Amino acid sequence: MQHPRKKITRKELKQDRFITATLKAKDFLEKNSKLVIRSIFGLLIVVVIIVFFVRSKQTANVNAANMLSRVQFMLGGPQQEAAVDSLKIIVDRYDGTAAAGKATYLLAKIYWEKNDFENAKVYFKKYIDDYFNETVVSQSAFAGYADCLIREEDYQGAAEYYERAAEVDPEYPETPEFLFSAATAYKDAGKIEKAQKLVERLLADFNNPQIKNKAEVLLEGLKYAKS
Repeated sequence: MQHPRKKITRKELKQDRFITATLKAKDFLEKNSKLVIRSIFGLLIVVVIIVFFVRSKQTANVNAANMLSRVQFMLGGPQQEAAVDSLKIIVDRYDGTAAAGKATYLLAKIYWEKNDFENAKVYFKKYIDDYFNETVVSQSAFAGYADCLIREEDYQGAAEYYERAAEVDPEYPETPEFLFSAATAYKDAGKIEKAQKLVERLLADFNNPQIKNKAEVLLEGLKYAKS
């Protein structure tokens, strides 16, 4: 007489699947032990590299900030040349850190104040390319770079960078002045219509008495140039 089949419970089914999966895993490990070991070893190496990189970056930030704080005390005194050399070390050795960004801008400003526009242009451009953020410092870097282009008589290039300086934030106090500088540079570049649009925008959007009179005179000259 045939006995009826025993009904498999859900618990037994789960246990059976677990045993099957365990056996498959065991079989895979036995066949691919070298591959598994290599994968684990490779993962450990990646983790070690990431930890080392994070710690190195943190150390670089601290070292660069400490060095910059010491250099700032030297600026404006008899050790300015040594300070400039130290700023260059920060820029080169700690590239990418916040302190290196500040050092880059300080170098640009120092050279600009010395009328060394060739070197000022290099560091202003580096700051713009590597450390730009929507701050007054970035606005000043755009304008400083534009000043350097004016000295090279690249009026259109200067106008574009003055305009970029103005676009960083309309609320910054220097924004109207940079718009006026951009319009003037466009005029000198022969871009009369662009210059006129900027002056009209300046007069419409900004209530700045210091700029208003100059802007109105410039606008009259631009209208005369077009006629």
